[in-house]
Amino acid sequence: MTVANEASKMSEGKKADKIDIEMSFVDKESIYQLIEGLMRYVWPRELPSISDSFPRITYSDAMNQYGTDKPDTRFDMKLVDVTSILKDCGLAIFSSSSPDFCIKAIRCPLGVFLKALTYSTVL
Repeated sequence: MTVANEASKMSEGKKADKIDIEMSFVDKESIYQLIEGLMRYVWPRELPSISDSFPRITYSDAMNQYGTDKPDTRFDMKLVDVTSILKDCGLAIFSSSSPDFCIKAIRCPLGVFLKALTYSTVL
């Protein structure tokens, strides 16, 4: 394993911003265990501890539930399929004859909307 800091300045102190791991004949689970162990080892003691294993999601589930392969799961705001509600509403944008056509939306709790409204009113 190589730890490097490219283009570092002496005044910034020592820090690592890249880890190059070279491994042979390993499976995904071995890599997960290595990285999870490394994160637990370097995690600051003054912060709340992190779980032993990190949540995992497949690419397909990430795309279907969040619409991106890098989902922000902190708020649990998943996409909801609303095709059955909107497909016959009369708007051309929502009508399609394709069998895999779907309409998804994000359920935004009222509290989030009210916070945004408050911020926009103040600004």
